[in-house]
Amino acid sequence: MKKIHWTFICAGLLASPTWAQVPQNLKHDFEDTGKLAFQMVPGKASPNSTIQLSEEKAHSGRKAIKVHYEFTGAGYLQFLTPSPVALSTGSSVTISAWIYGTGLHAFDGAAIRFIDTHGETFQYRLNESVTDALNGNGWTQVKVTLDLTKPNGHWGDNSDGVADLPMKFLGFAFDRTAAEPVAGSVYLDDLAFEMANPTVVAANAPAATAPVGNLKLSLQPVWNQTKTSIFIYAPGTQVPLQANLAGAPATGKLTWTARDFDNGVVAQGEIPLKENIEWSLPAGKPGILYVTAEAKDAAGNLLASTDTRVAFAPVATTPTPSQPLIWGVNSHPEHGTLDDVEREAALTSALGFTAMRGGVGTWLQVQPDNANQWQWDKSDKLMQILVRNNIKLLHIFLGTPRWATSADPNAAAEWQDWSYKLPRDMANLTAYSRAVAQRYNDNIIAYEIWNEPDISFWRGTPDEYVKLYETSQAAIKSVVPKARVMNGGFSETKRQPDFIPHFAKTTTQKPDIFAYHTHMQFSNLVKAGDDVKGYLSGAKWEKTPVWLNEAGYSSSGRLTERDQASALIKKYAYSAALGYEAYFWYDLRNDGNDATDLEHNFGLVRRDFTPKAAAVAARTLTSQIGGKRFVRRLDAPNGIYALLFEGKNGAGQPESTIVVWNESTSGSQVPLFWKLPAAGNRITAMGTQSPLNVQGGVGVTTASPMPEFVTVRGAATNIGLVPNILDFDGSVLASSGRSEKWKLVLANPLTQTFQGQLKLSAQDGWKVDQNSINFSLAPNAKKEFTVSVTAPEAATTSSMKLEIISPSLPTRIEAITRLLPSLSIPRLASRGTPGDFTRWDKPTVHLGVGNTVSLFEATPMQELHFHGDTDMSADVNVVRVPEGLLLSVRAEDNTHNQKEDAGSEWRGDSLQFALSLPTGENYEWMAALNEKGPSLRLMSAPSGIATGPQTSQFTIRREGTKTLYEVLIPSKLPGQNVVLPDHFSFSLLVNDNDGAGRKGWIEWTPGIGLSKDPTQFQPMSVY
Repeated sequence: MKKIHWTFICAGLLASPTWAQVPQNLKHDFEDTGKLAFQMVPGKASPNSTIQLSEEKAHSGRKAIKVHYEFTGAGYLQFLTPSPVALSTGSSVTISAWIYGTGLHAFDGAAIRFIDTHGETFQYRLNESVTDALNGNGWTQVKVTLDLTKPNGHWGDNSDGVADLPMKFLGFAFDRTAAEPVAGSVYLDDLAFEMANPTVVAANAPAATAPVGNLKLSLQPVWNQTKTSIFIYAPGTQVPLQANLAGAPATGKLTWTARDFDNGVVAQGEIPLKENIEWSLPAGKPGILYVTAEAKDAAGNLLASTDTRVAFAPVATTPTPSQPLIWGVNSHPEHGTLDDVEREAALTSALGFTAMRGGVGTWLQVQPDNANQWQWDKSDKLMQILVRNNIKLLHIFLGTPRWATSADPNAAAEWQDWSYKLPRDMANLTAYSRAVAQRYNDNIIAYEIWNEPDISFWRGTPDEYVKLYETSQAAIKSVVPKARVMNGGFSETKRQPDFIPHFAKTTTQKPDIFAYHTHMQFSNLVKAGDDVKGYLSGAKWEKTPVWLNEAGYSSSGRLTERDQASALIKKYAYSAALGYEAYFWYDLRNDGNDATDLEHNFGLVRRDFTPKAAAVAARTLTSQIGGKRFVRRLDAPNGIYALLFEGKNGAGQPESTIVVWNESTSGSQVPLFWKLPAAGNRITAMGTQSPLNVQGGVGVTTASPMPEFVTVRGAATNIGLVPNILDFDGSVLASSGRSEKWKLVLANPLTQTFQGQLKLSAQDGWKVDQNSINFSLAPNAKKEFTVSVTAPEAATTSSMKLEIISPSLPTRIEAITRLLPSLSIPRLASRGTPGDFTRWDKPTVHLGVGNTVSLFEATPMQELHFHGDTDMSADVNVVRVPEGLLLSVRAEDNTHNQKEDAGSEWRGDSLQFALSLPTGENYEWMAALNEKGPSLRLMSAPSGIATGPQTSQFTIRREGTKTLYEVLIPSKLPGQNVVLPDHFSFSLLVNDNDGAGRKGWIEWTPGIGLSKDPTQFQPMSVY
């Protein structure tokens, strides 16, 4: 995963100004290096092009921007600013500049780029006068007026082509269509922007906005704009809101709605329309509110709409105690303004975290230009902010300065090729490492030597990384012998499987901490636990503390904020259960504003600091188990996690907390019966509390996919689970119009007769043949019940509620099972001729444009975009045959590219497919056709099952522009007595790489590509 942005390398170089207001006119003469930054971004056929400030040519003053280009053929170069400057709103802009050409006629076009408030990029072609100036000889002034409502191209965000003002200047692109190589330089000076009919607006308004026509609505809490405003309010606070609609009509109304975490309407209202409107939300309960507002005219026409969020949670007065688990977050303070870092530090502390992993005092900041240079000013200020907020720094060594690298920067295709390399003179690294330790050690919790050196963040050899690590560690400990130094956090992706074992075998200096990175689904963390245990055992480092110092979950695209909040609680709690010493969430704040970009959405808050549900979940977590030690995992039904923690409450009295959730793929809600010493409270992920009654030493709660907390007074030794009274399948699979038998079991663990009534109620047109069952069970007796569940025609996913009403229990018991419409799979008497694709009359499913997942839709590189069904589509057939499950895929792909190593075929054209069984076993395979022939590999399987190359019956071949895959999944699956049942869940995706890298895939359902989540697979039934 990309964790560090390209701006990291030029931090502090030509930084953009901080504007109090969006200016009407911008002028840049490039004399003051603090005014504008440009950075060359890799383009096509221009790998060695550069951009810099130069005194070689200048139209006025002493300096100009020099663009040195080297085209190897037809392509383009692009140079962008890392800190886009906002312009006043308006429908057009006039751009003027002086350009010095050198007469080589290298260019055939030019474009300028802007980015709007939602992160959508817009490109506008510049006229021939600009191209002529670039190809000319000497200084020429150009002046171009652009209609911002008529871009020539747009990408990113929702890609709707609507410019959400104010626009921010992003940079330029120059094109070349000729195939002949050419190299030269052009110069740019006195760049100016003038907006037509501007309306000045705040440059850093924190709320999201969405324009309709010429109107723009903004919405935000009325807050004191200080450095530490973090949009989190104490429960019970009435929060005033303010909406602004510039140019509002004389009549009309603003309607607003506030919804909670479960999408329930908490409050709503209508207010007569005017330019500035203020009202208050009702006193808030713990949790998050999503507030939307719409402005409509008198006829009911929508004028504009927008949204904001408000979080209610008790702010931590002091960070959570750092032991027994260190609570940390990742951030990028080196990229932000001091005001932004003030807010990030205040947020970190308010949520109860004690540590931050980030770039303070990096080598690139401190010595950007030479070995004799020591620039500590910004790093000192950043460290002072952390200290004021009681936050310790996990200091990361990452990036070799240009002057210090052993690589040739001028020969590098991209900046990583020189910055992610070994220093030329290790004495320079030693001097820097010692200086950091001497200056900051009292505020550094540990030192991390690089980031994910086993993947693309390290461009040297494994032995060179060992040299870098040992040199840095020795230098730090020569100054601070007790300093704790860790390896650069290794990646879970295993792109270099031998890297970690080689490091462990080669280094003579065992790390004080073993650092590891894992992301996304909770199941990834569980697997990472097995991997880490294996690495430490192989290295004989079993007693080495483990830090998951970069581990998170994105809320992009189909991945929701609800999923992210759930994953956060599970991952922190389970890391403590594994005995890890620290967990650092990735990320504190969203990296960007593109809701579809995985990397933009790992934050606990959005880019504008408005909260996400995960921020409230984090505060609930730290308040409930912060400072408590993990005791044990309670023995619970299959798929249920019940993690017991013990500590003291605010009054210093013994207190125990259970973190509980249902991790089974059914996603059902299961009742649990607790042996408890006293009454307590149930606390939701959003912090809402409700009393937990205890009768006869027994309390009843439920376990659902969303974690909750059970907190009671007393020691953990008196807590356990009573054998379950109700046991049932967590889901019912049925095809539309068909019936399925569903079983449940009632048990009586009590010493007296257990009697009462069981009620069943299905939703959304699903039917059950028994809605009420009376029962009476003697002590220790069990009874099985079978009911028939029928799916409606055109069935949708739904649920069935179960209620047990009994005077023997302290409360009414409620449970939920999922009702899943399944796809009917035919049962064929014969497999037919293997590899004969003509035997399929029609596909089980056709995957086309609507099934595309693009990794690069926000880039201008057309070779990384999808271009319709001829570029990538597939017909899929799935049938049951006597030998097992037969999968047939005909993938239309006009360019076949598969040159990847074994285990990494997913980077090229390939097929990935996965199977999930109701009993909890999950499998994933990968099939590919490379230069050595077809291959099939088992990528993941239940614990204890060997993965790797498979000998199952399969064929893969190319016919014209089609890749044909046929695979037989045998009835006897890998594992101990695992047999393919008639009900299961299945999905697949087809990867696409046309030669410029993996650009994405087409998928049947989510659950394989962006994340590994079997709950999203397609349920199937064989009839």
